Amino acid sequence: MNKKTKYTPDFKLKLVKSVLQAHQSKRSVAKAHGVRNSNLELWVKFYEAYGPLGLEPSKKQYPPAFKIQTVRCILAEQLSLSDACVRFQVSQPSVLLGWLRKYEKEGLEGFQQETRGRKSKDPMPKKIPKLSEKVKSREEQLEEENTYLKAEIAFLKKWYALIQQEEKEKRKKR
Repeated sequence: MNKKTKYTPDFKLKLVKSVLQAHQSKRSVAKAHGVRNSNLELWVKFYEAYGPLGLEPSKKQYPPAFKIQTVRCILAEQLSLSDACVRFQVSQPSVLLGWLRKYEKEGLEGFQQETRGRKSKDPMPKKIPKLSEKVKSREEQLEEENTYLKAEIAFLKKWYALIQQEEKEKRKKR
């Protein structure tokens, strides 16, 4: 059994037989076993179409041409998602719904590129643009000016502190 499958094929078969052979309602069987009614309906349809093999888990990868053909058929014949699942042997209606949404949003081009997995945040590191010589010289000039102004401020602070100290000493002498 696949780790991702929630229900075993034997469990599905047991529920389907309860519906078909014991003539119990789908709703009561689903409720008694804690299964969604829509899942049970889909299992019954798969069983009726393909027998016990229809209840086996499938992990298929569908080619773009198949997806396009399926979507076009669903739209042209106005099939329900569950009927389309059975007809095209797609495991869940949510898969078809994803294809339909992609078709509505991106058209046929959406199926041409395979985008599986998580998108990378930053596919290529950003290159730091090289500064031209004029910009470099301007930047160097500003840095020199900045250093000079810092030194001037430090000098003025010291000079002001010395003047205050001298005035303080003069006051003490008086």
